[in-house]
Amino acid sequence: MKLVAIVTMVADHVGMIFFPQVEALRIVGRLSMPLFAYLVAVGIERTRDRSTYLCRLFTLFVFSQLPYGLFVGAKLNVFLSLAVGGMAATFLAERKPGWALALLAAFLGFTLQQPVSYGQVGPALVLAFAVLPGRPIASTLLIAAVFATHGLLTGSHFSRIAIPVLPFVPL
Repeated sequence: MKLVAIVTMVADHVGMIFFPQVEALRIVGRLSMPLFAYLVAVGIERTRDRSTYLCRLFTLFVFSQLPYGLFVGAKLNVFLSLAVGGMAATFLAERKPGWALALLAAFLGFTLQQPVSYGQVGPALVLAFAVLPGRPIASTLLIAAVFATHGLLTGSHFSRIAIPVLPFVPL
């Protein structure tokens, strides 16, 4: 699953940077984020040390920001969204839903000031898998709702092109 996520991510980045006119690469690439979000949710659930796991995600965010910034611009990279989703999933696993909601609200406010790759959608995807473990179809429906809502509220082309790949998420 990690390999599929990486290959689809590479297709997305190649489409974004080198072939922006080839929308098929971007559509295939939209599959990578739900896969990575699933892997983070499973990682939070199964790890022996959630703090170390989250530190690794934040470390990946810090070290990948420079190359990402050089190719994409001022936007913060996706590892921040994944790490925040992982933190929210950790709060849920520790039966602290108020903390998870507070974190998501704070992140929402942050993303309104500073663009972040996958912004509010990233943590929502991680949580969709965390709250519905072992239920891929229910998770996919929840993810479709997240993308559709984001697309309707923001007019995001990015969310609209994600919808066609969602039927493949349960696979």
